[in-house]
Amino acid sequence: MTGDGGRRIPALRAGRRPAGLALLGWLKDGMAPRLCRISGGPGAGKSHLLDWLAEGFSGKDAPADRRVHAVLPAAGVSTRGAAWALAHQLGLTARTPEDLVTAVDEEGRPVVLCVPRLDEAADPAALVAELLDPLLRSEHVRLIAEAAEGGPAATAFTAVPAPAVLDLDLPQWTDRARFEAWCATEQADPAQYPSPGRALGRPAADPRRPESAADLLRDVRLLAHADPLAVTTALDGRSGMVPTAWDAAGPALVATADPAVRAAVLRTRLFGFDEEAAELLGQLPAPWQGAWAMWPDSSRGWPGPVASLAVGSGPYAGQLLLADPGGVIRTVDTASGRPLARLPLAAEARPLRGLTVAHGGDAVLLDAGGALAPAAAEPGGPRGAMAALGGAGLGLSAVAAVADLPEDALAVGDETGAVHWYRSGERWSEELHQGPVTALAGTLSGGIPVLVSGGFDGSVRLWGPGANQPLELDRRGREISAVALADGALGMTVAAAWSDGLVRVHRSAAGRPLELRLGSPVWALGVAEDLLVLGTSDGVAAIRL
Repeated sequence: MTGDGGRRIPALRAGRRPAGLALLGWLKDGMAPRLCRISGGPGAGKSHLLDWLAEGFSGKDAPADRRVHAVLPAAGVSTRGAAWALAHQLGLTARTPEDLVTAVDEEGRPVVLCVPRLDEAADPAALVAELLDPLLRSEHVRLIAEAAEGGPAATAFTAVPAPAVLDLDLPQWTDRARFEAWCATEQADPAQYPSPGRALGRPAADPRRPESAADLLRDVRLLAHADPLAVTTALDGRSGMVPTAWDAAGPALVATADPAVRAAVLRTRLFGFDEEAAELLGQLPAPWQGAWAMWPDSSRGWPGPVASLAVGSGPYAGQLLLADPGGVIRTVDTASGRPLARLPLAAEARPLRGLTVAHGGDAVLLDAGGALAPAAAEPGGPRGAMAALGGAGLGLSAVAAVADLPEDALAVGDETGAVHWYRSGERWSEELHQGPVTALAGTLSGGIPVLVSGGFDGSVRLWGPGANQPLELDRRGREISAVALADGALGMTVAAAWSDGLVRVHRSAAGRPLELRLGSPVWALGVAEDLLVLGTSDGVAAIRL
């Protein structure tokens, strides 16, 4: 079957073309009720119809007026797991169902969700009441769900008082001649019209049962190999270090199909909570492994989020400078994460947009109001650069320095998308982004300063001020939240984080970029020797690539 623009659409068999056309008509009709419920008895083909829709009309190549943006096969899935899975597909960050509802509502773009097998969810009524119905209260959300008449899911919907109902037990949704031809091909019983399942003699399917939590917790490595949505259901309501770590990492765990990567994520979340379990998870080979981490309430201790960070030099060599959302800056040992000291500031701490370390180890701050300032009261640091760039009325939004340069040098990004580089009395500027520059970092490569910038436009760009034309290295449809850059024995490493929590690491010595998630938004990045340090909304972690 060929659709618009020559796209191949999977065949809808058993005479169900009328039902498929009705469903596509609902998608195109902006005046139709925002909830379409697929009903019918066992064997009616409800799941087959929605699987056909998901296969043929999800993805970027689907027509915009008939596109399904996220598909949630709900069998055995808990409300929490459903929120994580939908958030991942929609490119949003959500730890809880409430987070997802808020994120979808605030983003405001049209969203079509498809939920097959809703009646087989771990708790269908709770999934509707706590997630799907609240989502439907946003006027830009539309939902297609498989929910039989009178079942717990169907009766739990209240946001759309009069939904569209496609009852597959009604004969008008099945072409009898095509049904009989299909029965002849499948050696099925045409007398069971219009039910394909009964025609094939198939019993009603039982809902998928989640794995036993006791079995999963007997060996923590089983958690990495099991279906993450089934694990989430099994661990619902369980207390202990491992279920707590699973809850923290959940959005990342449902976003990857690789058991070794799931093990690496969970291991990193267990640092400071259950070192024995973390050690077991480290036995699975993954493309990266956590080196250390500090989460709230862990034995390694950390007060909370890291909004900005910088790799130290000079008197801070071998250390990381970590700023919390209020602008308090602490130092930790780079290799181990061991807390060292609180940085004395020249003025009262205030929320920061950026933190960097210039030549001589002097820290430079960019506050939330766009003002540059030295961290310390003592003379030093790139004072000339701060005066030149900070007093130019640029609307500063990001800051970076190249610590290995001996002279007065500094880079800033602004709200218009430009990056400015000041060095020894000269300034270079380049328009790199559409919209504000949201992240900036710099390094020396072959003695030449190189900058990497990220923007509200979702792009990552490399620029050598005065030397090279800008290069777009990466792009996604989400705002960049952090970037990092370093050049070492294995070549250049560029890391970028987007607002949905995805981090990509490009290495000149490698091929494809490495992708990773920890389950939380990443607000800051730094590369120190062989470690990538991630400042997140609930702590800090260092991973070894």
